Amino acid sequence: VGARTDLGFAVQQIDKNVDVILPRIEMADKVIKVGGAALFKKDKWVGYADEYAVAGRKFAAATEKSAVVTIPCPNHANHQVVFELFLHETKLRPHVTGDQVYFTLDITMYGNVGELQGDITEDDTMDPSYTRKLEIGFAEEIKRNILYAEQVFKKEMRVDPIGLFA
Repeated sequence: VGARTDLGFAVQQIDKNVDVILPRIEMADKVIKVGGAALFKKDKWVGYADEYAVAGRKFAAATEKSAVVTIPCPNHANHQVVFELFLHETKLRPHVTGDQVYFTLDITMYGNVGELQGDITEDDTMDPSYTRKLEIGFAEEIKRNILYAEQVFKKEMRVDPIGLFA
């Protein structure tokens, strides 16, 4: 979930009338699976967010420690490329235009290409233009993931456990 989820903290948040996010735990046959999140508006359960929404929230809040992001190869749509994230920095900047306040979210990610599916001899992986295509593709996927999280948390569930999508 990428947030404090211990019982004491959750109770404090509920006492403060703040939205709460907790890991979703379920039994799959005889195996415990942790994935997604249970969302609470103040002290009322409102539903579950899937793992993709939780991942987007983690990227936006800078609580993701490491991740794997998969995109189609820019030159061969039927092949996949995997980015292994090992560090990222997130900056949320406020802007005021007249009576309007809006924010921009700048994310810098560090990692490496961990896997290329298909025949890698078809692409020059050392070519800077190919690398740039990958950077753009991964950035677009992260943006899509964060916007999806905003849709789920803010618009569908109407919760904002850390004030990120206010």
